[in-house]
Amino acid sequence: MKIFTFLFLAIIMMSCSPRMHYLGDVYSPSNNVDVYYDELDIKKDFRVMGQLSSDNQDNPTIGLEKIKEAMIKEAGEKGADGILFLFHEAYANNKTVQSKLLKYK
Repeated sequence: MKIFTFLFLAIIMMSCSPRMHYLGDVYSPSNNVDVYYDELDIKKDFRVMGQLSSDNQDNPTIGLEKIKEAMIKEAGEKGADGILFLFHEAYANNKTVQSKLLKYK
């Protein structure tokens, strides 16, 4: 019975989180991730270490703000110094956000 309860809770928790897709390099985790919405705002030399996208898995309870927060956290876990949000797409109950993860030189 305990295993069933644990699995049920794990499934519920996973369904409340945005799904992440990452392609790129991984470094030691970073505690501070700078957030950018336009490449012209980045004043430091950087390289793109990877691309991160996220969606809400057809879960209307997950809004863009929650996706953004989860992506910033994921960027820190991948070792990014910054995240550049490229665009978002929202239709019906589906939301997708794409970004580039930055590593300062």
